[in-house]
Amino acid sequence: MRKSLSIGLRCGVTVALPWVALGSQAAEQSADSGVLQEIVVTANKRNESLTEVPSTIALLTGDTLEQRGMQQFSEYIKAVPGLSAIDAAAPGRGQAVIRGVTSGVKQNAPTVVFYLDDLPLTASSPLAVSGTNIFDPQLADVERVEVLKGPQSTLYGASAMGGLIKIVTKQPSFSGFEGSVRTEFGGIEDGGAIYGANASFNLPLSDRVALRLSGYGRHRGGFVDNARYNDKDVNESDSYGVRAALRIQINDVLETSFSSMYQKTEGDAYAYESLDPVTLKPMFGQYRFDLNYNTAFSSEYQTVANTTTYDAGFATITNTLSYSQTDDFFLRDYSNQYYVFIPTAPDGVGIPGRTTTVTERVTNEFRIASKEGEKIEWLAGLFYTREKDRYGAHISANDPVTGAVLPGEIGNVYTFDLFANFEEYAAFGDVTYNFSDQFEVTAGMRYSKNEQDFRAPRSGVISASPLLTGDSSDSANTYLVTASYHPTERSTIYARAASAYRPGSTQPLNNSAAPAEYGPDHLWNYEVGVKGDWLGGTLSPELSIYHIDWSDIQLNSLVNGFSVISNAGKAESEGVEASLTYRPIRGLSIAGAAAYNRAKILTDNPSIGAVAGDTLPFSPKWTGSLSIDYSMPVSAAADALFGVTYAYQGERYTALSGDAINTRYELPDYSTLDLRAGLEWSTYSVSLRIDNVTDERALTSAQRVRVNATQNNPVIGTVLQPRTAMLALGVKF
Repeated sequence: MRKSLSIGLRCGVTVALPWVALGSQAAEQSADSGVLQEIVVTANKRNESLTEVPSTIALLTGDTLEQRGMQQFSEYIKAVPGLSAIDAAAPGRGQAVIRGVTSGVKQNAPTVVFYLDDLPLTASSPLAVSGTNIFDPQLADVERVEVLKGPQSTLYGASAMGGLIKIVTKQPSFSGFEGSVRTEFGGIEDGGAIYGANASFNLPLSDRVALRLSGYGRHRGGFVDNARYNDKDVNESDSYGVRAALRIQINDVLETSFSSMYQKTEGDAYAYESLDPVTLKPMFGQYRFDLNYNTAFSSEYQTVANTTTYDAGFATITNTLSYSQTDDFFLRDYSNQYYVFIPTAPDGVGIPGRTTTVTERVTNEFRIASKEGEKIEWLAGLFYTREKDRYGAHISANDPVTGAVLPGEIGNVYTFDLFANFEEYAAFGDVTYNFSDQFEVTAGMRYSKNEQDFRAPRSGVISASPLLTGDSSDSANTYLVTASYHPTERSTIYARAASAYRPGSTQPLNNSAAPAEYGPDHLWNYEVGVKGDWLGGTLSPELSIYHIDWSDIQLNSLVNGFSVISNAGKAESEGVEASLTYRPIRGLSIAGAAAYNRAKILTDNPSIGAVAGDTLPFSPKWTGSLSIDYSMPVSAAADALFGVTYAYQGERYTALSGDAINTRYELPDYSTLDLRAGLEWSTYSVSLRIDNVTDERALTSAQRVRVNATQNNPVIGTVLQPRTAMLALGVKF
């Protein structure tokens, strides 16, 4: 493989060209020299030029996140066609979806995996409910976000079926002291205020030791009301976090680094709206829901990691040891659903459900990668993870007047505590044969084996047995084959075939209507594409066409109010993704992208409402975006920046057509328009952003939560944030 210019992404992003968000943008132009510089990514666990990676990668740089004010996952969707989310009604909530690979709102195990550098953040166990949560890093030291589309299981393991989202942080530098401070404030149309600040500092302690510190705090105002109590702007939230990284260069060939991160987000409610189950129109007014209890939530992340690299001459040896803990809580109102189980309860009984999830995980990955530029390049590694998961669901019946839990057995509607263990061993590797400087072929494989066990004590009115136990194990092979041809130095034509899987498990449910176990599901992705930088970087196109075969798909249904998982035959997803960035003059960047996806069920499964031909839930056929950024000098020391972004999300179905409990709805398409302007001089900056300029009202998700089909409950819809204006001030030193 041809050697790529080893230049970090941070060097390539300049004021003159402030926007980098799509995978085709593999180069940036220095404002001082006009020299085109390559962007290096680590998607394949080695440094590679973005134009040479034989897969589709969408890129969001730290500067892009800052300039556009992107502080949560739901805002990434605007910049990455083909990426969507289910029920992202609050920071860190919901499920990520890439290329339509999802089984819907009740999905337990993830199909998209999150990584922080080399640290896996997504739980591997199919019994870890926290695995479907979105990781929303909001620290000041994010270098870039790599969105890898298509299966990534060969290098990244189980559940990376639709793709992987990798957050790459800025590393400590030995070169000198630097820092930045940024503050912002603004508000939401007819809602609350938003304000916050972040800071980061790079501290060289010697010529071989450096420390990087960062932290942030942010308050998000609310904009939805609880009509039952006339409470205003109840979905406000607060986030804060810190990160520290220590880098030690022991000698010229050995380096180690330590990092630790803590982040907490808590809020009083989701961005919900109560909708008419026939028309999907607001029942109590726009941006209003009617519930006994607000959907309070909190999520907390703690990570500690060590990465050590050794240059052995013929190869680079890397070992990453990490520990992470995720604590999650949310409160949900089940008053309109579970009253059927307690007919003797007084009218208007309140039934809150409190759910807690704790996941502790230790992982270690050892890998060795050959030198670049050889005729044969190779990578081999070993992976181990041990995971402890606890899931607790506590549903009580509360007095409608006093709010106290009703006395006696009736007060405990359901108590379910799940204690699960998951252990996985894996070996992986790939080999690349460079037939010439222009053509290479790569083949890779991963073998994974896991063992699981769980214990689940239960009690309550709807509990059928006091204790459930189970254990299971399975193994899987995943594969990767790519062929790449480089007609020019900065262009690639490729073909890619890759597979992925999710583990199966014993069902933590004692019900004759549910299978006792469910097996792994498997997926193959076939893809051809082209990418590059043409005319000296003036034009950067990317095009990929893919087809996905998904077998033994794990789909969820409700049986007597409980979530049940079944293997439900086959599904497929196919589509086209295209992007084009045009830089006609210095300072002007025009970038457009579009994605078409058709994801559908191929086999009937009446037990879960699957009908052959059904579109997979929350898989829009069309998504797209257009962004224009322009930078112009206004004096010898100052530049003015202007930008606009248009984003489109197509229609989505919310469920399978035969689902009698969770009614299927078609959510309308919607589009948003964002404007921004700023001024940068010396080390200072000021910017103004207006997001959702047209104040578009849109539903991003919807769910009708029922225990049986006779209940006429409202639909709970997730709504798009209204027009929001933000002013930001920053200084770098």
